[in-house]
This record gives sequence, structure tokens and C-alpha cells, in this order.
Amino acid sequence: MISARASVALSQDEWLNALSDQITPLRFKMVTPASRFGAGFIYTQFSDSVSGFDQDKIAYTGVPGSARDREISVEFTYVAQVISGWSVQPDVQYISHPNGQAGRDAKVEGIRSTWNY
Repeated sequence: MISARASVALSQDEWLNALSDQITPLRFKMVTPASRFGAGFIYTQFSDSVSGFDQDKIAYTGVPGSARDREISVEFTYVAQVISGWSVQPDVQYISHPNGQAGRDAKVEGIRSTWNY
């Protein structure tokens, strides 16, 4: 199953002009039959009014910064069943322009362990 959605705002009063995301869980035999791999992608574009507000704030206050423009996020995850009832799920995410701020890219890594009894 692939899940996807898209949204486009025509009004300049909106925070976002465009939003698109896709989540693709894949199931195929890797280590065990219960193992799963997933990938996700999100693209967000801030509206011209939000970018304009940021540019005005920078110009009038003199505080250095950048105007918000877009955010892109890519995620990969894998669920491995260690034994029956116990699974481990590492997750890696890369976020370009978090909150629309250029030059502040982030890499997020995590792991989740699930026990079902």
C-alpha cells in the first residue's frame, strides 16, 4: 500500500503554498517474514506572504536570518523481528531546511524496540 497526498493553496493568506508527502511501506523477505522496510518523503513550500514577513522582519530589525522558503524530509525505517513478540525498528531521517530555514539541515536517527506479550 502506498499512501500519498498533495495540497495546493491559491490564497496568499495561507502559511503553505504546497504540501506533498508519500509513505511507502514495503514488505519483502529480508531477515524474517515479519521484517518490513518503509520510506517516506515530504515536501513543503512556505507561502510568499510568510517569506515576505520574514524578509521585512530582517530588514526592519537588523537581526540576521533567512526567509522561510521550503522544507524537504526523507525518512527510511526498517522493522526486524528479533524473536516472536519482540521487534526492533531503526529509523533515519534527513530534513533539509527545517522550518524553512536555509543552512540548518538536520539528520535524525533513532531506534524503537517493541515487546508484545
